[in-house]
Amino acid sequence: MDLTKDEIVKMARECNLMAGLIPVQSQLERFATLCRAPLVAEVERLEQWHAEMADNRNAIASERDALKAELARVRGSAIPVVEQLVEALKDAQRAFSPAIHVGVSSAIAAGQKFIKESGK
Repeated sequence: MDLTKDEIVKMARECNLMAGLIPVQSQLERFATLCRAPLVAEVERLEQWHAEMADNRNAIASERDALKAELARVRGSAIPVVEQLVEALKDAQRAFSPAIHVGVSSAIAAGQKFIKESGK
């Protein structure tokens, strides 16, 4: 944050630096404190923002981990169903005419691909 010339002059007047006298240590320290005040406030604001972002990041990571666990659970419970479906399709393929073999074969292949990609 940049201070304007008018803001600096105002702070200098507050510290009696504009009286034309040689400033004493306490006046210079007061002036330095006044000049730093906006920067200190900005640093505090940024630290608060950083803390909030860290909290948000942690909440998002926790939610992501929960979603990954739920996905693994759902996939795990889906595998037996897909395996049963593949077996039923194979039985149906053997029982019906060659005309439906192409569609059934595609469904079997899709089910087998799902089982393979799901890690079983």
